[in-house]
Amino acid sequence: MKVDLKQRARSRCTQMVVLLETHLKQPSVHSDIKSRFYANEDMPLSDDNIDEIRAEVKRFIQGLILEEIQKWEQDSKHYQRTVTMINEEFEKKFQSMREEFEDVERLVHIENEPDNDFTGTDETTVDNSLTAGEKAIMAVTSPIWIPLGIVAALVAIPVVIGSLVNDERKLKEFRKDRSPFMNKWLKDSLKEFLKRKSIDKTVLANYVSILTKRIDQMSARIVSESVQADMVHLESILKDTRESSEIVEDFTDIKTTVQDHIASLRLFELQCLASDTVNCVDITRVKEIGTGHFSDVYAAKYLKEDVALKVIKTSSASMFTHLVELEIFRRLHHEHIVKFKGVCYTDMLPAVVGGGKREKLSNFRLMFLFEQCDTNLEDYVFNNPKLQCGNIPHNSRGQASQFFGRTGQAVCSAMLFIHGRGYAHRKMHLRGVLLQNGTVKLCGPTCKPDTNINDGSRILAPEVMVQGNIGKHTDIFDLGILLWELWYGRRAAIDLKKIRSITCRQHPDCNAKHAMPEGLARGVENCWALNPEDRPGAGLLLQEMYSIM
Repeated sequence: MKVDLKQRARSRCTQMVVLLETHLKQPSVHSDIKSRFYANEDMPLSDDNIDEIRAEVKRFIQGLILEEIQKWEQDSKHYQRTVTMINEEFEKKFQSMREEFEDVERLVHIENEPDNDFTGTDETTVDNSLTAGEKAIMAVTSPIWIPLGIVAALVAIPVVIGSLVNDERKLKEFRKDRSPFMNKWLKDSLKEFLKRKSIDKTVLANYVSILTKRIDQMSARIVSESVQADMVHLESILKDTRESSEIVEDFTDIKTTVQDHIASLRLFELQCLASDTVNCVDITRVKEIGTGHFSDVYAAKYLKEDVALKVIKTSSASMFTHLVELEIFRRLHHEHIVKFKGVCYTDMLPAVVGGGKREKLSNFRLMFLFEQCDTNLEDYVFNNPKLQCGNIPHNSRGQASQFFGRTGQAVCSAMLFIHGRGYAHRKMHLRGVLLQNGTVKLCGPTCKPDTNINDGSRILAPEVMVQGNIGKHTDIFDLGILLWELWYGRRAAIDLKKIRSITCRQHPDCNAKHAMPEGLARGVENCWALNPEDRPGAGLLLQEMYSIM
């Protein structure tokens, strides 16, 4: 935030340099400065040294230019608008904190009144880190833009004083007729003071410095208040003796209400704004190919294309979750992830192919369309002994090894992509990996994982059994099980159940008959580490897949 505000301040001050240079170089401005100068040509000056006289004259000319800058700012209000812009941007970035900090309105404003030393009216305490001149520059709402005496001391327009030895002859000539000297000094001063370099130094070296200091101070004070609030919050958390389940329960109603509102907004987007919605009329069901707790799946046709139709068994309680899944499907595009085709929200079940009628449903349902695949990996591998590396001698498993390597690479690649997008898959198993014309396709992630541990058909990660904790680390555990089953062509849970009667093993044996290569076995076993942090990432497993090909 500070970097952004400082860049804006510098940009605005750079604009100020250009505008100010353009203004000061106008013939009318030059003429006005010259008129005011010659009106005071007979000003009293020191009478002892020509260098001191020249310096006094140049300081007077400098004052005339500063008065012109004053008038320009009073008319253009460029600097005042810059300060206002910084205040407004600062407020926008911290408006969410106003309810937390009652004094935020005071904190986010640059002081717009000069200090007591300058006007005798301001009672606001100004930070001591600003010099007297810098404090005066902040007084953007005062009747005169900047007190002239303060600015003259602050703004360092270069005054070039020559190093000539005191020349009595020139001093006598000046006393006799000062006009030639005054004309030359005026010409030289205007040329020097009105150069871009001088104006740039005036604006950038002074005003940018003041603005950046104030931005730092405002931010530091806000951060200080924020840290103090965080400490109070942390102390209240440390004193909270409730169980985590109690805390979750206390906020469940609020969470449900918020999720219901979000679901309503997403349904509005789906019905009125989305570009990937399909019409139920254009879908026909061919046959049911699967059913589960959360959905029914059909082989179907969308227009003339073969698709898989997933009809969600929606309830008001689960609508939010399924809409979150929809957003995930929309965002994941990968050659080894089943392609999402579109979505339908309707209270009609598509007609059966061959002339059937659409069926009226009891409520509106979400329906997802995916590309249709040929089979799942479990059926394909378990029913094809020639592809089971763990049941074939090493010198005879050429085809099986190639299939294992290709499939493992595809699954690990898809998993790496999903994790890289910030998602966990939550349902990694062979039935969730499909084949389409020989290409491996991983089904998309789910927000409703099946954690049933009573049927004995799956081996669950320790953290799932103890805490129900599911995430990327769980995916890696399940990926290890998947690779083991892909190698041996049988269910790991059933195999483990058989050998537990004679051993205390907690995971499948990678060194059983026709064992995995040592590197692969070590990688798969690491997937089952008790500490989730010790499990390898999908990228390391992908490298291992490449190494065995």
